[in-house]
Amino acid sequence: MLNQLTIIEGHLTLAGRKTDREAVQKHIEKSYQAAQSIQRQMQFARDYQDMSKRTPVWQNLEKKVLEISRGLDLKGARLTVDAKGVELLADPLLEKVLYNLMHNSIVHGGKVSSLRFEAVEDGNGLQLIYTDDGAGIDPDIKQSLFTKGAGLNSGLGLFLSREILAHANMIIAEEGRPGQGARFVIRVPKGGFRSFSASAVTGMGEPMMPPTMPARSA
Repeated sequence: MLNQLTIIEGHLTLAGRKTDREAVQKHIEKSYQAAQSIQRQMQFARDYQDMSKRTPVWQNLEKKVLEISRGLDLKGARLTVDAKGVELLADPLLEKVLYNLMHNSIVHGGKVSSLRFEAVEDGNGLQLIYTDDGAGIDPDIKQSLFTKGAGLNSGLGLFLSREILAHANMIIAEEGRPGQGARFVIRVPKGGFRSFSASAVTGMGEPMMPPTMPARSA
């Protein structure tokens, strides 16, 4: 947020020095965009702070990914979702995790033409696999990818994604190879997912009880 405030201050200072109406308007637009970014970050911070007070809810994975993609400029990349009818028992902030994965591909993945989500059930639960065909993750940051402060921007995106998933007993790891695209695997325990057919629920694990919330002091 301090970075965005610096941007606002800089553009307003430049706008005050310009006399051309069009040039002034451009600086005002840049300031407005930075202010909107601060607003989004504040909302996210509030939602994240309240996460311990919420219980996970069932969310349709395919529907959620497609909804998020409509608000993203995919730069021509093709999005595939192979998770028909799959629902996850996750915090409502799951959409932030899905958004962050796709956004990182577009912004940091280089030339990306394909994004893919795939849900695969195994003996331990469900694997939600996200891949792109971009440049992959730099080996120098791979080990600290989910550490607070790591990364190219705020260093919070993947760190908070891990925290959001952990709230529903999910874990995330990056298993791609440099130069061959990114590959994130989210492991969902049994009971944390289910799959709906056209007429009924098919067996994909026993229902998982929501995490026990810590007692609140008076």
